Amino acid sequence: MYRIQIVSIIGTLVLLFNILNAVRTEKLKIRYAVLWIFTCVLMLIFSFWKQLIDVIAAAIGIYYPPSVLFLVIFVFLLIIVFHFSVAISQLSERARKLAQQIAILEERVKEAGERRDKGSS
Repeated sequence: MYRIQIVSIIGTLVLLFNILNAVRTEKLKIRYAVLWIFTCVLMLIFSFWKQLIDVIAAAIGIYYPPSVLFLVIFVFLLIIVFHFSVAISQLSERARKLAQQIAILEERVKEAGERRDKGSS
């Protein structure tokens, strides 16, 4: 096994440990951790089976096999950005609804206070 493979495997296992620890301490939600765990598995596969990059490169017509890694990283980043965009959109909508509910409740409290003041006078 080559030195770069060993370093890659150790680095991936450290990343995986940190992801699992973040989930355990509730710093990272499981639904976000799934993508990172999938990435770690993919990195481990590439680390153990070095020829896979050559096979994928030949299959899709890439002449310089290390470019496959950049393609995989780019696709992964696109997936992450899309996933976070969906999450942000959902949170924005939820924040808008909560702000509306708070405004309605504040108005009701204000009206109830005004009625109480009129009734006690």
